[in-house]
Amino acid sequence: MWRMNSTKDTEDGKYHAGIGTDLRGIPFGNNPQVLLYNEQIFSEDLGMNIISVAEEDLDAYNTANGTQFMPHGYAEYSADNAEIKAWADAAGLKTAENRAGDTVYKVFNNRIAMNWEEIRNVARDYMALEGNAGRYGYMSSWWFSYGWSVGGDCVGRDEETGQYVLSLGDKDPNLLALEDVTVNGRAYEQGEVLVYEDRNDIEIDFILSNNSKMKPKLYPIEVKSGKRYTTDSLDLFLRKYHQRIDRAYIVHTKTLAVNVEIVCIPAYMAILL
Repeated sequence: MWRMNSTKDTEDGKYHAGIGTDLRGIPFGNNPQVLLYNEQIFSEDLGMNIISVAEEDLDAYNTANGTQFMPHGYAEYSADNAEIKAWADAAGLKTAENRAGDTVYKVFNNRIAMNWEEIRNVARDYMALEGNAGRYGYMSSWWFSYGWSVGGDCVGRDEETGQYVLSLGDKDPNLLALEDVTVNGRAYEQGEVLVYEDRNDIEIDFILSNNSKMKPKLYPIEVKSGKRYTTDSLDLFLRKYHQRIDRAYIVHTKTLAVNVEIVCIPAYMAILL
């Protein structure tokens, strides 16, 4: 595998390679692979909404039907989001509970190849129906060509060592942008998966713990000095570790504000934390 662009640069007319260009790989001895699915199980047992729209036709489909489907083989849309709920209910989509316990609209598009995380999550749900915990969630022993062919997030760059590393051993989950967000200066639209470098670069000022061995909980704290600030890192941290977090705090120069997940407190109240 190597990094190089498959098209010539528009300014100098040359092919470029190295950092900043696309990561590409060609496996040898490769054969096409097809995974079959049971429509009844996906729809009735797993609660998925099945659509069949090619990626190049998706924009026209959304315009014609008033939907906002993203170009993913499998995606979950939050039923708690009023905007999503409006178009999803109008389209007749059914809701289901995901593995995190959230009420979502599960959508499986059989015309778009799933990436690594999408098929892993679908497989885990499917395996859970067979009487096990769905711990591993994968259907194929020959993953190599699959990982490169449909954009699986298998390799990332470790800036500390200056090397590319196989990120499959990383215990941190990939992060999906639930709304338009900017991380490390890189803009992501809703539904896009963060690249390896960005999803592992979340900075939190302080993290407190309740020191409980039975029910350990975390309390992330961000300190903001200006009147205007963003909470991108804190939002990503909450999504990534939501099952382990009791409440998050922002210490700022404004008055007390209590939201569902975040409590914003003035600086003089920080001594109470």
